[in-house]
Amino acid sequence: MGHTSSQKYHDRVIHVNMGKLSSKLDNLLKRLGFTQKKADSQVRWAVLNTVLILRRHRGVISKLVKAMVEGRSVGLCIGTIEDCIDDVDI
Repeated sequence: MGHTSSQKYHDRVIHVNMGKLSSKLDNLLKRLGFTQKKADSQVRWAVLNTVLILRRHRGVISKLVKAMVEGRSVGLCIGTIEDCIDDVDI
């Protein structure tokens, strides 16, 4: 409820969750033997790829957001993605 009614709340939750995710990713990369420089490089690469995927499939994302806002099940949301992406794009 707070996500849709308060931008400040939404931003705070996203920031906290991203911080937790970043911390978990850092810990994982350290356990895998990555140096800090290599870990930073991998994170930058992952972010760049994520942005490129999101840009490439902008229409799919719009339909997925609509399905999520409508409260569709996870299965139907996955179906939305599968229906919108051509096999050649996978």
